[in-house]
Amino acid sequence: MKLLLVLALAVAAVSGNICDGQSAESAAEYATIKNTVLAVSSVVMANCNLDSGAEFSSLLVTDSCLKIFSEGYCYYDKAAVLYAVLPVSYGVLNSDVANIASLGNTLCAEAEACYAPIKEAVRKCIDADDSFLPNVIESATFYYKSAVESRVESYASDNSDTIVGTLIDIAMKRFTSFNDINAFFLEQTAGTGIEDDAAAAVASFKEVASLFCSSGCTDQTASFLNAIFGYMDKSSNCNDAAVFCGGCQAKAAKFLKNKGSIPCCLMDVADYAIAGGEAVYAKYGDQIENVRDYLGAEFSAKPSLSLSLKSSGTTPSPRWLASRRSTTQPDLAHKSEDPARIPSVLSTTTLKMDI
Repeated sequence: MKLLLVLALAVAAVSGNICDGQSAESAAEYATIKNTVLAVSSVVMANCNLDSGAEFSSLLVTDSCLKIFSEGYCYYDKAAVLYAVLPVSYGVLNSDVANIASLGNTLCAEAEACYAPIKEAVRKCIDADDSFLPNVIESATFYYKSAVESRVESYASDNSDTIVGTLIDIAMKRFTSFNDINAFFLEQTAGTGIEDDAAAAVASFKEVASLFCSSGCTDQTASFLNAIFGYMDKSSNCNDAAVFCGGCQAKAAKFLKNKGSIPCCLMDVADYAIAGGEAVYAKYGDQIENVRDYLGAEFSAKPSLSLSLKSSGTTPSPRWLASRRSTTQPDLAHKSEDPARIPSVLSTTTLKMDI
């Protein structure tokens, strides 16, 4: 299941606009959310003056950013309806491939153009004023406490019988301020060199994403996911996409053995994701296990949710990664695998992260 999710998230193709046919009510809600984001950014980033003299929020309404925001909202709008009924089947996932593809296509085309000016402006403001980040944190905290926190609490309370609601409740009790979050982060990462690791990971991700977007892999990816999800949905023993082991696993293995293989360009992305997971766990395994044990203890009072976590793979032991290749690669039927196709970043990530 994890491999299939990696592949699904990698989709970045198929023409068409997910916002086609958007209702007037949905469009009005999007406008409200967009205006709220712009207003909040103007307050939180008030001390970040652009060279042009414009407000920071102007960077969020460039053509590229607006395309991403609009497409992202439209995807959320459709997904809220699509995934409202549980359990989610592979037929439902199959019907969502085109939507994910549309969103991925927009991200491929617009993400760098949207993100680069924002990153540069923030970097300049940090370099110019030592108090910039503390002021941003203070403003963001004030807005969260005054306008958001009560709604998050209500959501967690109303959804206390769900995994998401319980996770939110755990987080809100554990972290009551930014200082709590910062202290926890520093405690868990002291002496690990996580800043360098994060920078290397971002650079690696950008390389792999760029190769995927520019390699012509997009149509192959969408076609593959449509085929395998449709095939799996035909099995009477695969009715819940959240439970992969058993009937769904057998159906997927049969498809990959007899019906088709993962496109090589898409497998490059999966290889990168798996290798990255292995690298992270190799260095941060103790910290990951600490968090996992903490969540396990918190969920112990809700046995049914704890069981759901285990069966869905939401909190698997990361040690699973150590044997991932040896236990699954033969079933992938990854034909014509050429080591030269693997992005160079896959051979350098380990060195960069000093693992």
